Order: sequence, then C-alpha cells, then structure tokens
Amino acid sequence: MMWMVAALAFAFALVLVPRRPFDGLIRVTLGLLLGVATLPVALFVEALSPIYDSIPFHAETWRAAEAQATVRHEMVGDLIGSEVLVGKSRAQVIELLGDCFGPPPFPVVPKSLNYNLGRADSMRAWAVDWLVVKFDNAGLVDKSYIYMD
Repeated sequence: MMWMVAALAFAFALVLVPRRPFDGLIRVTLGLLLGVATLPVALFVEALSPIYDSIPFHAETWRAAEAQATVRHEMVGDLIGSEVLVGKSRAQVIELLGDCFGPPPFPVVPKSLNYNLGRADSMRAWAVDWLVVKFDNAGLVDKSYIYMD
C-alpha cells in the first residue's frame, strides 16, 4: 500500500510541474521528494489498519471468544485464507463456528450466516466488522469474506 501512495505522488508531480528546460530533472526530483515525504504517512496509516491474520484459526477458541470478539478478528484471516469453510453445509458451519445470534445491522446477504468480529482495532474503532459466510444454491459454503460496517 505504501508504495502505491509514493507512486501516486510521483505521478502527481510529473503532471503538475510545467514544461521548461531541465523539467525532466525537476519532475523526477519533485516526484522523489513527494514520494519520500508520503512514505511516513503511508506507514502510519498501514500501522493503524486492522490485522486479520495474526493467529491460526481454532474452532474451540472461536466459539469461546463470543464475549471477546477481538480474538475473532485475529483468527478470521486464517479462517478465510485456508478455505476451511468452503464446501461445508450450514449445519457443519454452525457446528464449527457456533450460532451467529441474530441479524447484523447491514442488509443481510441472502443464504448467509453472519458472525460478529467485534470492533475494528484501527482508525475505524467505532465500526463493527462481520464475517459473512455465503452459501450456494446447493446449500454449501461458496465463499466467506469480511464485511466492514
């Protein structure tokens, strides 16, 4: 992410600097300066963004973490990335993750289960994130993803 910000700053500088003698050198220098100046900002924003893959998924810990949803935040990256849920039936998902206790405060995705991940540990501390487990027409998990409220 931080390299994208630096590249955008470089491209921005290339467009803004007027054309005149030595403009190539000026454009490159200004682009590099803007890129280097935006790097600390990009690092700061990245440090504050939520990290979802810090611990491996364990079903018992997930179910026990209902009151402590931050643990679910730490496991969800591994849960989605390992595709543990793909191909499972609704009953198998509930057996693995537990009940999902009521609908989320966002438009419900048809044929899905929605698990509260708790408040995001980032600049979006007011927001609650959800694991959405979506089923296909055969009633098996098609995909799972994070919905950011």
